[in-house]
Amino acid sequence: AAPSCIMGASKRLAELYLEGFDRERAVGMAIKSVRFGNVMGSQGSVVPRFAAQIAAGGPVEVTHPAMERYFMSIEDAVARVLAVVALTGSADQRAPTFIFDMGKAVKILDLANEMIAASGKDIKIVITQPREGEKLTEKLYDDAESIVGTPAPGIFRVTPNSNQISISAADLGALEDAAASADDTDFRERVFALLNARLSARADVAA
Repeated sequence: AAPSCIMGASKRLAELYLEGFDRERAVGMAIKSVRFGNVMGSQGSVVPRFAAQIAAGGPVEVTHPAMERYFMSIEDAVARVLAVVALTGSADQRAPTFIFDMGKAVKILDLANEMIAASGKDIKIVITQPREGEKLTEKLYDDAESIVGTPAPGIFRVTPNSNQISISAADLGALEDAAASADDTDFRERVFALLNARLSARADVAA
């Protein structure tokens, strides 16, 4: 939620488009999306990168001392996604998004220190700089939405505060045209402009 980079914005737009697709097409299938944290050991996870750096003798690179993320195991991620699949639909929301109780966020620096300690090696940690758009902390939901419980323990449904939040096929088509003709900076601005316009549509409360 509250993305600051184009990758995060594309994920948020995808959630909103699923809702718009469900409204426009009425295809009669259950459409759901799930937000969750970093899966330990998965591709792109910081854990394999730290392990490789430790095996190479270091240094271990941490972007910022205050950087923190939510983590979960592969087994927990799979189990919770299957639990979401099993949940019955809600009549008051199309293509709902779900989030998990992720517990307490883990500081990346603490994780690096723990992995180094477990290795038994004397490895140096160097602090680099966050990449453009990289946030120090993660938000599981934003000001444009609320969360409500579900029958599944630890799983919550994200409820938009407006029913004008969805992305239509026409919106997506305009972005596709822009992607083909605009430069990267202009396209990024258009993506965030569309996203911000939808997320600020709060006057029409979801019914």
